[in-house]
Amino acid sequence: ESDFSKALATAINVLDKRGISRAEIANHIAIVNTLKDNDKELEAAGQHGEKLYYPLLIVKNTPFKQTEANALLALSQQGSSNPVYLPQKGTELKLPSNDDLESWVVNDNKPFFYNSSNGAPKSVWAILIVMTLGGLIFIYPPLRHRSKEVKHYGSYFALLGISFMLIEIPLLQNFILFLGHPTLTFSTVIASLLFAGGLGSFATSFFKRDNTPVLAGIGIALMVLIMNLKLDDFLASYQGVPILNKIMIVFLVLLPLGFLMGIPFPVGIKRMEEKNRNFVPVMWGINGWMSVVGSVGALVLAMHFGFTQTLYMGAIGYLLFSVFTLKVMTKLP
Repeated sequence: ESDFSKALATAINVLDKRGISRAEIANHIAIVNTLKDNDKELEAAGQHGEKLYYPLLIVKNTPFKQTEANALLALSQQGSSNPVYLPQKGTELKLPSNDDLESWVVNDNKPFFYNSSNGAPKSVWAILIVMTLGGLIFIYPPLRHRSKEVKHYGSYFALLGISFMLIEIPLLQNFILFLGHPTLTFSTVIASLLFAGGLGSFATSFFKRDNTPVLAGIGIALMVLIMNLKLDDFLASYQGVPILNKIMIVFLVLLPLGFLMGIPFPVGIKRMEEKNRNFVPVMWGINGWMSVVGSVGALVLAMHFGFTQTLYMGAIGYLLFSVFTLKVMTKLP
């Protein structure tokens, strides 16, 4: 019944946002309940079962007409169904309050329809904790007795790993709505970011300035801010174009962002090689470990706050990376 409550609350919320009054919303909704064997016996005796089994929720953009309500009633009587609520039939639909809607509504920002927890489930938290502690067991010992310089590089690559995933995961959700297919979205977004990131990595061979990662981090944060504010409206204007055109649009949108995201990592690796090349594999490990932690962390944040807020946190992560690089990394000997 909790799933049904979510579906009903979400439908009411959509109709409410379209300017339909509470008094009129009930005329846009019909509910039919599938009867189980024991409920059929109650129905035959003139009573009704109290529980909902596979309820059918029908929502219309326009109010139900009397003829449509009559047709639904006739169809339900022909099968093993019981009309819980039909407009124009004299029954009353009890609508949830605005406070109840807030806790039940599912939207594109928090699309976790089947998650019954208030936030991330305990199982997801357990995975996040195990991966975090597991990484510390393997990564921390090699760095424990090393210089502050090596530890600073560890922080550099850790910030990169987690910030990258806090941006990538919400972007996958945003573009699913545009492309319409999760597998196609995953392939397109990941391929676009990796290709653009490869171009950014290649371009670092021509950069000589020490503050290149700082500028890249600031640029990434600004682009993410713009995308959060403008991307939905931009993609909506191209919603009807062919799928190949959509793929190209996604690629072009992500190209500058991916280019900037590909700059800090190779710059850090080059500098680590100059300082102590023996710790380059450790830095790769730290970055990979925090990328995994960041991917699950992005899911946890999205379940609690939403994908939009998670994307903002990714931007904040890159700003912190820029501040850290400017204040600490550029001052290393």
